[in-house]
This record gives sequence, structure tokens and C-alpha cells, in this order.
Amino acid sequence: MPGAETTRLEICTTPWPEKPERAFLDFKVGRIVLSRHFGIRRIGVLSIDKVFCRQLLLRQASAFSSGRVPLYVCACCGDLGCGALTVRVEKVEGGITWRDFGWEWTDGGGISQPGYLAGAGPYVFDADAYRAALYPYVH
Repeated sequence: MPGAETTRLEICTTPWPEKPERAFLDFKVGRIVLSRHFGIRRIGVLSIDKVFCRQLLLRQASAFSSGRVPLYVCACCGDLGCGALTVRVEKVEGGITWRDFGWEWTDGGGISQPGYLAGAGPYVFDADAYRAALYPYVH
């Protein structure tokens, strides 16, 4: 990607908010573990259903009418109706971008972007490295 600096995406584990003896799959962007950085008590979608991984890879449409992809969902039930931290995922020349982080609900009530989310990103990932990081969670 000429002129664009890329960030590394890794999948790591983070203690479950309500059950610290358990862990969930989390997103590490560069040196930042997103759930810790945002200070949220939600769990990463890769621990819930493989459909979310396909959405992050832009292989399947999002359940949200905005087309945004969930990253974190309710730690109790994993239901999108409880609200989810979502991100706009887009293909760019040679890579994938995550931008416009926000809270979203499936009832179409709009997107909330508190200051701590509005200042996050955009993150640009090398397309091949991005796919390699997520590929193990598709199957």
C-alpha cells in the first residue's frame, strides 16, 4: 500500500469480564489490546460464532443495516440486540481498514461514538497478514 503505514493485527486471549478464570479471543492492534484500551466489559466476537470472522474478512454481510461489523458483544449472552462495539471494515489498495468505531444496536437506532471511540483508528492492515491472522477462526 503505497504511502500508507500498516498496523499488525493479532488475535490474543483476554480474561472473560464476568469469569476471569475463562478467556476469550481478543484483538491486538499493534501493541494495543482493544478491549483493554477501550475499557469495555464485552467479549470478542471470535469467541462467539465463526460468522463474525467471515464478516471481518468481508466474506459475509453484517447483521447490521449499516454494514458495520461487530467486534465485541454482550458477555452474558453474546446477542447483538444487547448492543455491540462495531467498526467499518473496508478494502483499500493492498489492505483492509478498520475505522469509525462505535456502539450499535440491531434495532437500527443509530451509532453512538463516545470520545474514546471517535479518536480510535483508522487502522490499516496488510491484506495478506490480516487474512492470515483471522483465517484460523473461520473454520
